[in-house]
Amino acid sequence: MEPMPIDPLSVDGLVQRHENRQLLLQRLGTVRQQIKNLEKEVADIERTVQGLPYSPASTALGEHASKQQTYSIFVNAAAGGLALPLAVGIMHPLDTVRTIMQSGEQGFSQTLQSLGVRGICRGFGLSFAWSIPQGGIRFAIYEESKELLSNKFDVKPLGVAISAVAADFASSVIKVPRELITQRMQ
Repeated sequence: MEPMPIDPLSVDGLVQRHENRQLLLQRLGTVRQQIKNLEKEVADIERTVQGLPYSPASTALGEHASKQQTYSIFVNAAAGGLALPLAVGIMHPLDTVRTIMQSGEQGFSQTLQSLGVRGICRGFGLSFAWSIPQGGIRFAIYEESKELLSNKFDVKPLGVAISAVAADFASSVIKVPRELITQRMQ
């Protein structure tokens, strides 16, 4: 049997509506308190994020790059003057084999056997010596021009790219003669 509908204008109907209203007001109060708690949590998270040394968005734009420690031109030149000779020391034997293989019809193992240790190292001293100023010039000019151009462009990578081109161009003054002499000695 279904319950009889309550007449909304009767006393029972008014009491029922009043109880429903009170229940809805209690629920509304609970929801409002939950909203206040969530707003407080969001405010705490925003304060935490603002306290971080940088945000991921600023990293993508390169804004934190200006906060990085910069070194003098002499330190940068010394770093480049050490790095490139190490790379040349590692790659010179392979470069020699590659050069010989390009000029003849021998394979890799035949080239290694025909050259021997002395042949692989031919031209190494000169190449190593010339790589010191080349590496120093390249790295020093790259770092100095990058620092100068870092705030000149709206697109930060453009300044870095121009710095790399300038550094490679300047180091070519030493690189081209060094490679030419080394190739002829191989």
